[in-house]
Amino acid sequence: MPATLGELSQVSGARLEGASECNIVSVNTLRQAKKGEISFLSNRHYAGDLPLTKASAVILSEEDLEQCPSYALVSETPYLAYAKIANHLYQTVNQSFGIADSAVLGNDCVINDLSTISANVVIGNNVTINSGVYIGPNCTIEDNVEIGKNASLIANVTLCHNVVVGNDVILHPGVVVGSDGFGMAQEKDKWIKIPQIGSVKIH
Repeated sequence: MPATLGELSQVSGARLEGASECNIVSVNTLRQAKKGEISFLSNRHYAGDLPLTKASAVILSEEDLEQCPSYALVSETPYLAYAKIANHLYQTVNQSFGIADSAVLGNDCVINDLSTISANVVIGNNVTINSGVYIGPNCTIEDNVEIGKNASLIANVTLCHNVVVGNDVILHPGVVVGSDGFGMAQEKDKWIKIPQIGSVKIH
């Protein structure tokens, strides 16, 4: 989402040196940035690229301001300011809440209305899903799982029984949480599996 330097200054808390109405549409490296893009300098290894940058603006510290050929956002923590600005420019599209027709839900589940259950999700019994949760396609949620506010399961995630996922946690595609360990006991020529009765909590 394009933004002016004035907006990005407010978002990041950095001091603006330059035109507040300058439009920024994306981020890039100091060496590759061009007009309409913003870059940052937080690692001294790249300080030599600063005087040559074509970026419309650079996020940097006070000590590097004199070498900057463009507008600047001055911060004591340039990398943190960059993180805030990048998140603002690349905001996630607002999710649509609800439960897909192809999702399968178990018994005694508590699912907040402000959550998203995508296609082909399978949810077991006694599962609690709080507000703002996003569960992507093909995820499996086993019995007695709790998922905290604004957590995201991107796709193909499996949460085994009794798992607790805290607020704002992001689980990327293919993650499996709470699967069996390798507990086995030998009896002569055979192995007896030891039940995995614990749980996993992610905060």
